[in-house]
Amino acid sequence: MKARSLLRAAREKWQTQHVADVPGGSYRTTFENGAVWMGAWMQHLRPGQAIELQPLRRFTRYGLLKYTLSLLAFGLAAVGLACVHVLLLPLAVCFFYAVEVHFLFLFPILLSRESLQVQLLPGAPARRPNKKRPLLESIRMTYTIGLFHATTTVLQIGFFMVIGLFNARNPLKNWHIGCLAVLIWFYEIRDRLSPQS
Repeated sequence: MKARSLLRAAREKWQTQHVADVPGGSYRTTFENGAVWMGAWMQHLRPGQAIELQPLRRFTRYGLLKYTLSLLAFGLAAVGLACVHVLLLPLAVCFFYAVEVHFLFLFPILLSRESLQVQLLPGAPARRPNKKRPLLESIRMTYTIGLFHATTTVLQIGFFMVIGLFNARNPLKNWHIGCLAVLIWFYEIRDRLSPQS
């Protein structure tokens, strides 16, 4: 699915189906609160699906790893681009998302107890995810749909999310819709790649 279709589907579900907002709390539990919200939406999108929330602390560890690597790529790219020309600095955002997209489906994979079979190459045997290696499984899903396609789609969703922060009335609305779009994308990819679908 394209970014526009994902955001349209997410917006429709956001407007017609109610799921509690991200619970409040300390910034230290940001990723844990996000996981609870995401788990609620996963059960809403797929009723009856078993969600694996515990232990919650793992979401903070994985979230910090994901954004530390992404911000490191952004910083290094910004320095390098600034040495060439200061007008190239905005391109550093592309490097951020080029790293972040590898972990795009990390939280849904951590939350989902269902077994997904991913066929990496045409004709290759499908591989079941190893829940002990969720990072690897997220990377495999990204490369299965194509790194370029995944990155360009995430850039568009990310832009939509960031622009929404300037909405004084509801600054997190676009952010939630963007996260929901990623969840819809996760299920679309999983259903498409699973031999049982």
